[in-house]
Amino acid sequence: MVNIVKSIFDYCTSLFHVQNMEKKMINHEICTPYHVDIYGATIFSTHGKINPLDYTFPIFLAQIILSILSCKLVYFALGHWIRSKLLCNVLAGLILGPSVMGKISSKYMETIFPDKDMFVFNTMVKVGIGYYFFITAVKMDTAMMLKTAKNIPVLANGLSVTFYSNIASAMEEHNLLTTELGQLAMSSAMLIDSIAWFHVIITVIMFQGNAYSSIRLLISMFVFVLILIYIIRPAIVKIIKRIPEGSCISENIVIGMLISALIMGLITELTFGGFYLGTLLMGLVIPDGPPLGSELVEKAGFMVMEYFQPMFFVLIGYYIDFSLMVHNKEIGLLVMFIVGSHLAKILGALFASIFVKINVRNAALVAICLNFRGIVDLTVYERWLIKGVIDKRMFSTLVLTNMFLTGIYGFLLDKFYKPEIRLANSPPTQKYFRTLQSTPSDEELRILTIIHNEDNVHSIIAFLEASYPNETSSINVNVIHAVDLAGRSGPKITPYTCASHRRKYQSNTTQQVMRAFANYSRNSSGPVSIRPFILAAPFKTIHTIICNYAEDNWIPFIIVPFVGENDLEENSNIIRDFNAHQLQENSPCTVGILVDRGFRSRINRGGFSYNVLVIFLGGPDDREALKLAIRMSGNRDVSIKILKFKLMQEPDEKPDELDELLIQEFKVKNSNKISANFHEIEVENTSTLLTTVGSLENIYDLIIVGKLSGKIKSVKEIIKRIDHPELGVIGDAIIKSDFEDSISVLVMQHTLRVDKINQPR
Repeated sequence: MVNIVKSIFDYCTSLFHVQNMEKKMINHEICTPYHVDIYGATIFSTHGKINPLDYTFPIFLAQIILSILSCKLVYFALGHWIRSKLLCNVLAGLILGPSVMGKISSKYMETIFPDKDMFVFNTMVKVGIGYYFFITAVKMDTAMMLKTAKNIPVLANGLSVTFYSNIASAMEEHNLLTTELGQLAMSSAMLIDSIAWFHVIITVIMFQGNAYSSIRLLISMFVFVLILIYIIRPAIVKIIKRIPEGSCISENIVIGMLISALIMGLITELTFGGFYLGTLLMGLVIPDGPPLGSELVEKAGFMVMEYFQPMFFVLIGYYIDFSLMVHNKEIGLLVMFIVGSHLAKILGALFASIFVKINVRNAALVAICLNFRGIVDLTVYERWLIKGVIDKRMFSTLVLTNMFLTGIYGFLLDKFYKPEIRLANSPPTQKYFRTLQSTPSDEELRILTIIHNEDNVHSIIAFLEASYPNETSSINVNVIHAVDLAGRSGPKITPYTCASHRRKYQSNTTQQVMRAFANYSRNSSGPVSIRPFILAAPFKTIHTIICNYAEDNWIPFIIVPFVGENDLEENSNIIRDFNAHQLQENSPCTVGILVDRGFRSRINRGGFSYNVLVIFLGGPDDREALKLAIRMSGNRDVSIKILKFKLMQEPDEKPDELDELLIQEFKVKNSNKISANFHEIEVENTSTLLTTVGSLENIYDLIIVGKLSGKIKSVKEIIKRIDHPELGVIGDAIIKSDFEDSISVLVMQHTLRVDKINQPR
């Protein structure tokens, strides 16, 4: 085995020397005086006798403009069908390269991409890709990602390299960052990537030529890493701790970090021959997320992704030439080799996934995810080309074949992956029946609440107090403070402790939120336990983590604060979409949306008392509202009034048996209580019902309603006219009525996932 590796190394070295000789000859032929080749005359001063594009600076500006415009235009035109920005950018590079435009016009390549002027363009690309590695490393949380999934070492079974940044970019592009599949793929890729870097370092050390050079290189690497870990990172941490809470990061700090990345790249280029290694390591020592990591990603990331990356893809297209691949039998063998390596890796990951009890369908998708190719692979191919390991023909084949396969993987992923289907074999069928009605009254009630800011805290606490925590049925509250994924490549949900708060440099908002819930737990009227968590994830797909957490912990009730169109909450539109569509449509349990319009002011007065109204028409959602009211009725500080509306337009309709049983339960439990009342009102039709609801007395603290009441006719037509579909017909009518702002509303929705196992809703 050692002899084979040595032979390959000698062969690559010989190619490298041949390529260097060719480059020296070429460079000798195209060298021109600096003052002539850089600064040329204008079209007016030369009267058209000299072409300004014959000079380096004008042609460099033209190359930048064409690179950015071509990538944008191709993605705008084809992004809807290709659905991959990476593939669109590669296609844009192909169009500007010799394969398309070079064939259309013989003078195009000589004018726009002349060999003598490519060194400036190439240098800018190298700097941009160095910063790409830096930004990617800044967003990585190595310690957390390695803990995300179990049995990761089993999945990292192959020696084929899977680059973490490629997988993270692909998962983000397909909106899979928060899914089990996305997190497992990124965790596996991180470990495989780490193993690959270890192998690279060992290989470089082994082939230094003599023992003295190998030992010297090993010591240099060891010292370099120690300096990063024990000198540079602690210095950065001290800088972060000195930043006042809520203040902006100084531009000097951001610029200092960007310059430090270049300095580290220069050091590794001079010592180890790898510029990208230095920028990558510098990014890894910077803590991810706010305040510094997110600021770097926000300020430098845009420039890197939108300015430098298009130039890189155009450079890739510059090296690709279709004409070298035509009528060549060796190309077919290379394509077969590439496809074979993909299939081998897919099979290896497939069997490993099945071994850790992932179902076959999702195991195949995990295997596909680990085969995504991206910018890092293209960078490796380009480096091989420059070093002479491969020629342009092999380079073109490698890029096009791998990008074609990546496009197929993306299509298969979009077509067959369903985030609601868990990776592991499904739990018992009862997993979709976690509702308030199915929760025994003598067992602990588990509640999951999502907090976005401090304004949501007091209303949730007041609701918990009204929900009657008692010795027979205590309340366990899972509090998740949700923050947007800023400055991180992957989502994470972590238990909150004071130590983790200090270590992870979270904002004081999290600390204040969790402190408020901890204080309530100690001073509540009954036993209430708090499990605090911090969730950093993109709000567009955060529901996946929430729903999986609720399913894994057998939580029957999720309560979230309502966000309206006039709220000043950051990302308010995205959060409202999360409430209105993602959570309500995918939750495995009952969801309650709390419209806070008075809890906060009432609880701050000191004493605790509630006047609750439940509007009941029938159906699964209304039954969940009534079940919650039955629990609340046990609290002596809570007054309950049930208003059951009966529509006269359906006089012959038989009452629902489940509705009647629950109503009877409420009457029996509260037969001797003055504070609990049941009334039945007849109304002619839905319009009269909405008018009656809007004219109720303004004496209630909280009104509980079901989102979709089974007795309301033409509900689809009515929903089209309401302003807040997530609140349903009745809830929307209440918040638009003439009630004072002191009345809050809780809208209940029974889980929709019962339908997926053919159970009646």
